[in-house]
Amino acid sequence: MIRFIVNPSAGKHKNLKILEKDIKKLFPESETIYTKYAGNAKELALEAAQKNYSVTVAVGGDGTINEVTQGLVNSNTALGIIPCGSGNGFARMIKIPLKDTLKCLEIIKKGRARRIDVGQANNEYFLNVAGFGFDALVAQKFAKSKRRGKLPYFKIGIKEYFSYQPVKCNLIFEDGIKTELSPLCLAFANGNQYGSNFYIAPKASLDDGLLDMINLAPANIFKILFGLPNFFKEGLSPIKLTNTKKIKEVTISVNGPFVYHIDGEPRECQNGKLKVKICPKSLIVIVPEE
Repeated sequence: MIRFIVNPSAGKHKNLKILEKDIKKLFPESETIYTKYAGNAKELALEAAQKNYSVTVAVGGDGTINEVTQGLVNSNTALGIIPCGSGNGFARMIKIPLKDTLKCLEIIKKGRARRIDVGQANNEYFLNVAGFGFDALVAQKFAKSKRRGKLPYFKIGIKEYFSYQPVKCNLIFEDGIKTELSPLCLAFANGNQYGSNFYIAPKASLDDGLLDMINLAPANIFKILFGLPNFFKEGLSPIKLTNTKKIKEVTISVNGPFVYHIDGEPRECQNGKLKVKICPKSLIVIVPEE
């Protein structure tokens, strides 16, 4: 049995009735359920996993896909994806078409199952990237904004950059090594990009049992602008902005509450501690045939 979980307010899918018709044509025995509130996709995915459905398909943006993932980790139910958001970072990494829902449905029907790693930040999972610092602040501001898309996100980033003050944090890694940082942004990447082909970790792998920890140190706006092209294609600029370390687990301690994000969804940490780790081969994903 296959369950399609659809976010009715998904950004790019203007005609969900056509999609539903195509689903019934290719998967006549499937069921399609529209989410009704935040967190509903997780509940529906968990129910499908408990009933041993073969595949649960997330139809929506990165937030919807993340919610469905929460319910499927460590189960035998595979995750299928029909991307309808603006960033679509994970879909891009696994080569899921962004504008052709029929091709997405064909991949779900004929594709192959692949076991991949999943990241975990405190008690929640992430497929792509979790972050602490400036990117988390922008994610929080964007979530409160009524506008969607790349341009509003970029505008928020520019506005917040000039007033942002990096927060000092203490890190303890799985081997007991300790370090102190005051990053502009500290990202933990399972996938290679935030979305929209913005590659924060171009060498990240979904099944190596490791996270790429990327430290983007504070820099003046001119250095940031000159180094920015490297995030879209490595080597375009000689200015390197990041340092990367492969890790299995790290605990971040901050003096007071702070904001972080999982797959672009903002979260608040009230006790000043965030534990980030990799969960090897804990999720089955339907990907295109090689």
